[in-house]
Amino acid sequence: MDSAVVAALISAPVALLASAAAYAAGRAQGRGALEGPVAAVRRQHQRESYAALVGAANTYMAQIEWGACLQEARTQMGIGAFFDEGQETEVRRRSARVRAAVSTDPVRAAASVVLLEGPEHVAELAETIAIRADQVRSEARTSDGPGGVLEALREGRTPEVPAQYRLLQAIDAFIDAARAHLNGDSSASRDRAPRTGVTAPQPSA
Repeated sequence: MDSAVVAALISAPVALLASAAAYAAGRAQGRGALEGPVAAVRRQHQRESYAALVGAANTYMAQIEWGACLQEARTQMGIGAFFDEGQETEVRRRSARVRAAVSTDPVRAAASVVLLEGPEHVAELAETIAIRADQVRSEARTSDGPGGVLEALREGRTPEVPAQYRLLQAIDAFIDAARAHLNGDSSASRDRAPRTGVTAPQPSA
């Protein structure tokens, strides 16, 4: 057999293997180049959804703050900071209704986006925030019943606000998990101290 033909037959498989290897490497490189931007876009969407939920939750916390609810009740009643103590009970009752009227829809809407974006452990904490917010509303609606806020005030006791405090804890837990996920460090812990500034309604003197 002609030596040129033999050389061609020998070199053909080598060239084919080299071509196949180059093709596979090209596909892997292309897939990596594609996955990088896709992952970055997804991470940005997650960041935006997390920030929206934290913003909605903090706004809700500000709206249900007892001092703000008292001020709104007094405004509705057309009275200022100084008023007849005989009006105090009605002011407290109306302030509870003000708190109960604050909608949790923005919190629930923001949490639902996080449920879609994930990951699962972050989504679960987002759902907890929405549940805790609903519990705050439920507690406010029953504040005038036995064991409620207004009963404690009438008896000269400072009532507890467990639902609001649990909501605050849920927000902080979500922030921890969201930050750790975005930073790629599941063991990351928050450097700041946990928030505990939940102001309870104070009994009148």
